[in-house]
Amino acid sequence: EPFTGLVVWDSSEHVELPFVTMEYAYITYGDVSNGPATWDWSGLDKRLDQIAARGHQAVLRFHDTYVGKTSGAPKWLKAKKEYRETKGKSEGKTTWFPDWSSEE
Repeated sequence: EPFTGLVVWDSSEHVELPFVTMEYAYITYGDVSNGPATWDWSGLDKRLDQIAARGHQAVLRFHDTYVGKTSGAPKWLKAKKEYRETKGKSEGKTTWFPDWSSEE
C-alpha cells in the first residue's frame, strides 16, 4: 500500500525506516542511453532491485535538466561536434541545459 507510508530518495539515509514504503529515483537519459537507439537498463535494474529488496516501490523520474548540475543528455550526444549545451543560472545555481536544436 504505497499511500500509507513515506517516500524518500533512494539515496537517503532513512530508506530502512519501517514507515518508508516508496523511494524516489532520478534518472538521466545518459544513465540508460549509450548510443543512438542503444539502451542499457542494467544500472536502473540494479537500483530497482535494491529498492525492491527493501520491500519498497519506486517513483522514477527521468530528467534532462536539474538545477545546479550538468545536463542529463547522453555522453555520446554531448560528444558530437555540432551539439552545444547552454550554461546559465537557474534558481541562483549554474545549470547546464540540453541543446534543443539538436536533431538527435
